[in-house]
Amino acid sequence: SFDRKVVTISYTAEERVEFQDMVAELSGELHARIEMKQIGVRDAAGITGGLGPCGRRLCCDSWLHKFEAVSVRMAKNQRLSLNPNTISGVCGRLKCCLHFENECYSELGRRLPRDGALVKCPEGKGCVVDKNVLAQRVKVRMEDGRVREFDAEHVMTKKW
Repeated sequence: SFDRKVVTISYTAEERVEFQDMVAELSGELHARIEMKQIGVRDAAGITGGLGPCGRRLCCDSWLHKFEAVSVRMAKNQRLSLNPNTISGVCGRLKCCLHFENECYSELGRRLPRDGALVKCPEGKGCVVDKNVLAQRVKVRMEDGRVREFDAEHVMTKKW
């Protein structure tokens, strides 16, 4: 507090920690009431700050103040590697951006044919083997075995 009568210490811990002895000693030294506040690792990352792998300020430090549930399914939906080093944030949890980018990926993904779908494209018929959701491009294995990439607007899944 501004009047220095209360000192609040925020900390993270995986398990419950007993601070009674330390709090009593600090209280005597500082002549103030000591409050220990356990916070989550995402909150701690927001307080500490830093840059994410994208090069921008951490979302939890700059604008994200309500943490939504994030699942591995969201990483799969975004076609990301499921390597924990790739999909984990500075806090060690799944990256928060997986949640708020998921809606965009879901909507754009609905515009593309499913993997394995038989399609017709400018160079003939083939089977979808991969897709780039954000670029709206589809990789197709043609009947002759070649793999070609097309803008989604040139790939038709209708019966022919």
